[in-house]
Amino acid sequence: MLAPKTSHQSPLRPIPRPKLRILLVSDSRDALQQLHRRLRLTRCEITGVSSLAELAGAAQVEQDLAIIDVGSEQIAPVLQTLREGNTLNKIPVLVQTTRLNNEVGVAGVLPTYRAMPCSHTELQTLLRYYDEPRYDSLSSGRGVL
Repeated sequence: MLAPKTSHQSPLRPIPRPKLRILLVSDSRDALQQLHRRLRLTRCEITGVSSLAELAGAAQVEQDLAIIDVGSEQIAPVLQTLREGNTLNKIPVLVQTTRLNNEVGVAGVLPTYRAMPCSHTELQTLLRYYDEPRYDSLSSGRGVL
């Protein structure tokens, strides 16, 4: 026998997803600020660094995603520093390729450090998903009754 339908049912209430924590890495303060403005992220928690020393400190803090915008001479040291730390060694890393200029010295570096090359447009497309207000569903086990 089915249970009688009650007049009071508790509707599902979605809970907001926590803010995505993004680490922005550039080789100058001006380039870092320009990258932040161009990406237009509003619902993300951003940490920006513009030197290897700052990156080493930031690598101790848990992040969800890293975005790298450096010249070709800096890409290998930056990726190595990122992947050496315990907190950032498994996060997705997106590398803006505009400044890499298809130089031979960079060949093989991105796959070695599990970094994904992206144009600025591709970065914006990928990040738009995270920056939109969305809610988790019950299928992820995060809904509340």
